[in-house]
Amino acid sequence: MKEMSTFIGSEEYSDRTAKVLWDDDNQLYYVDMKMDGRDELRPLPNHSVSYAEDCAENFVMGYGEFGR
Repeated sequence: MKEMSTFIGSEEYSDRTAKVLWDDDNQLYYVDMKMDGRDELRPLPNHSVSYAEDCAENFVMGYGEFGR
C-alpha cells in the first residue's frame, strides 16, 4: 500500500495519528488509525481520497472512534 497523507492530533488528541493509504491492487483507500497503542485499518470502498482524508482528519481531531 502507498501512503498518501498523514494526520497527527494535537493537544488532548496528541496520541492520535491517521494515515491515508492507497491499495493499487484492489483500487481501494484505507485509513490507518492509531490511538493509545490501539490501531484500526479501516477500508473505504467506493470513496475518494478526499473522503479518506476527511475521515483521517476527523479522527485526529477527536470526532471519530474505533469500530466496535
